[in-house]
Amino acid sequence: QSYPNKPWNWIRLSQNPNITFDNVLAHPNKDWDWCSLSCNPNITFDNVLAYPEKPWCWYYLSEHLNITFAIVLAYPNKPWDWIALSQNPNITFDIVLANPNKPWKWSGISLNPNTTFDIVQAHPDKSWDWAGLSQNPNITFDIVMDHPDKPWSWYCLSMNLNITMDNVCAYPNKRWDWYNLSGNPNITFNNVLAYPNKPWNWYNLSRNSFYKVKQNF
Repeated sequence: QSYPNKPWNWIRLSQNPNITFDNVLAHPNKDWDWCSLSCNPNITFDNVLAYPEKPWCWYYLSEHLNITFAIVLAYPNKPWDWIALSQNPNITFDIVLANPNKPWKWSGISLNPNTTFDIVQAHPDKSWDWAGLSQNPNITFDIVMDHPDKPWSWYCLSMNLNITMDNVCAYPNKRWDWYNLSGNPNITFNNVLAYPNKPWNWYNLSRNSFYKVKQNF
């Protein structure tokens, strides 16, 4: 409000956690991006119900942390996106097993942070997506090494938050993807400086928040 003439990015502003739905309602003529608003952490399902005419993005709503399975059951006619729902952290594997007739997407379940390798091993008949599992934060490099017969995706493992430069250096002949490694927040800029001859992708390095390093500092 104080600086209306600045070149604000309304896509980013719309998902900014400092923006509330009251702000949106108070300024209806602003260039709000409704896809970005749909993943804003301040958006509740009550907001969606109160303003059904708004162009909500149901993919982002379906993976929203404020969406529970109880809400999905209470509003079965809403255009839920089952890929996004399947990876929503509020969806547990017990919910999936208890509701086998729902159109679950195993690519999403494989990415879901509630899915552990113990679950995968206990249910080998399920249609696991190994690309999704390779990105899953519960999959560690030790698990990968202990199960070399599994169809791991090294492209997706390269963006797994558990992968470190030590892993990469210890197994240089693995099919690491340097574009994804360059964006992996577990990679530090010291790693980049220490290995200048690696095929780093500077576009992805430029976007890398390195937040895992900051978390561990």
